[in-house]
Amino acid sequence: MRVPRRVQETYLETKIAVEVLTQELGRSPTYGEIASRLAVTEEAVVEALEAGRNFYALSLDGPESTNVRGAALAAPQREDRGLNSVEDREVLHTLADNLPMRSQLVVELRFGRDLTQSDIARRLGISQMQVSRILAKAIHDMRARAHTRQWAVT
Repeated sequence: MRVPRRVQETYLETKIAVEVLTQELGRSPTYGEIASRLAVTEEAVVEALEAGRNFYALSLDGPESTNVRGAALAAPQREDRGLNSVEDREVLHTLADNLPMRSQLVVELRFGRDLTQSDIARRLGISQMQVSRILAKAIHDMRARAHTRQWAVT
């Protein structure tokens, strides 16, 4: 089944809005709060979240199950976490596109390669505090871009 592009884009926006609102509110946001942040209806948020469940491939490494007649089914049994991170990285890269090259590098090293701020500082020959400031500004700019919908994942 093909999910319409509008729903895919709403899903990506919803995913970011949930993360931001969770940090701002200190709790999980309601559908109404998410819808208000994105200026869409609650139904659009629910539709996007439901569709989002279908974006993730399941692992083929799970145990076999059986159907009602007892025949073995080699159906996927669990979610493949590695595939989930592919989408997260794509969103991150798309949001980082307009950042200065140095900021893009710091974001990639921190979130793409999971280096600590101290490790990044040593690699780039700058202080850990400078890395912290670069990351803070980059994250702020990326959030602002996500909120203004000035991006789209193709």
